[in-house]
Amino acid sequence: MCKGSEAGSAVVNDSPVDCQSRDGTEPQREGGPHAVDEVEMNKTNNSKLTANAKDLRKNMTKEERHLWYDFLKKLPVTVNRQKVIGKYIVDFYIASCKLVIELDGSQHYEEKGIKDDAERDKYLNELGIKVIRYSNSDVNKRFESVCQDILNNINTSSVTA
Repeated sequence: MCKGSEAGSAVVNDSPVDCQSRDGTEPQREGGPHAVDEVEMNKTNNSKLTANAKDLRKNMTKEERHLWYDFLKKLPVTVNRQKVIGKYIVDFYIASCKLVIELDGSQHYEEKGIKDDAERDKYLNELGIKVIRYSNSDVNKRFESVCQDILNNINTSSVTA
């Protein structure tokens, strides 16, 4: 999927990806009031959830596997699966872009799921992390559109971060 890469940037499906590359180079960014660097992010790690996150990585949903193996794993930026951030485990996290990608099953559209997601998103947003969500149906029926939207968000995050 990657058509080329340079230090700090690459082209995936004809779209530049400007967040930190796997070789460790990173574009200059300005910190905001909620800017979180990697050292600060480690403070939000919750060791009690680590074993659960590891289990979730081994038992990904069909949609998570599809997005991971057919797209995210191939990106020239580091993408973490089932990453512990505070009291939450997020589906996918790109630290260099401060971007969380969530795949939502049907429980996320019930009253409790909507409320829980809003609380989780607020917490992550306060850390300076942007959350983008896709339904499992989107991944199954509109995979290319989901991938393109993720790329657009990566590029936007690298410009505004």
